[in-house]
Amino acid sequence: MKNVQSRHATQLNHFVKMQLQSPQGIRSHNHRTETSNDWLAESSGLWLLYLASLDHEQAFDAQYRRLCHYFERGGYFRYRLSEQRQLSSVNATVDDFRIIRALRIAALKTGRQRYQAMAKWHFQSLAKRVQVGHQFRDFYDAHTQQTASITSLAYYDLLTMRAFENRDASYRQQLALVQKGYLSNDLPLYAANYNWRQHRYSTQPLNTSEALLTLLHLAEVGQLKLVSLKWVQQRVSDHQLYNGYSVTGQLTTRTQSAGNYAIAARLFAVAHRPVDYQRAMKQVWQFQIRGHDQLIGALGDRQQHLSYAFNDLQALVATTY
Repeated sequence: MKNVQSRHATQLNHFVKMQLQSPQGIRSHNHRTETSNDWLAESSGLWLLYLASLDHEQAFDAQYRRLCHYFERGGYFRYRLSEQRQLSSVNATVDDFRIIRALRIAALKTGRQRYQAMAKWHFQSLAKRVQVGHQFRDFYDAHTQQTASITSLAYYDLLTMRAFENRDASYRQQLALVQKGYLSNDLPLYAANYNWRQHRYSTQPLNTSEALLTLLHLAEVGQLKLVSLKWVQQRVSDHQLYNGYSVTGQLTTRTQSAGNYAIAARLFAVAHRPVDYQRAMKQVWQFQIRGHDQLIGALGDRQQHLSYAFNDLQALVATTY
């Protein structure tokens, strides 16, 4: 199984390097159009996380320099660079945490304190913009100088927050905010976000990628509920991990994605469920395209000749566990 996964990962890695990587970073997808040919800090951050996990120091340094040059302003990272090279005025806090996590992993693997120092600086710079009281908000808009009024629970990378938060009380309140968003044992997932103006959790439908990231972040700090793990196990086993659910558990779509199975695989790896990990990764590779010159190795839609970086990169990150 390891040899099979290695072959799949090698092909996917080659696709990312040949079709998605550019001097500006990792493109959001492989299509080349004037209106949607953009770069996201999300994609470049996932690639950075992958390189850190593989201990590819030279490639990691080059990617980090790209991220800082094109996305970083004042220590935190804007979320999008357009084809016209226009940088968004807002960040996405989850992207910043992902980059900080990658730097911390690089520090742990190489023993180089400069990575840890940069991670700490980015964390402190981010906190200055988006932390209100103990809690982090979704974004800061440099144009309006306004901080978001919501906190998406999936944005809380609890392991990273715990590593850099100076006050234990802050981390405990951050963890509690996520835990109190639990929906029910019938749908053992968490609300999409908390609205600070309305002082309540959202009842909007769940994006499965974000729902799974919330579970992953809880698992990484030993706070995953067993009922939540079993919910994911069942849907992966049945090949029915769909892309959206209402807060009452009804499907909002019957589409599925490689990225969600990859995040599920990461969850199973952290939860020490190797059989479930292999099962999820087997589903990931069902999305891999074969026999098409420019798309060989990609995870996507062969008919539309389309592959999204989020799916490709989540899968690569999942292979590092």
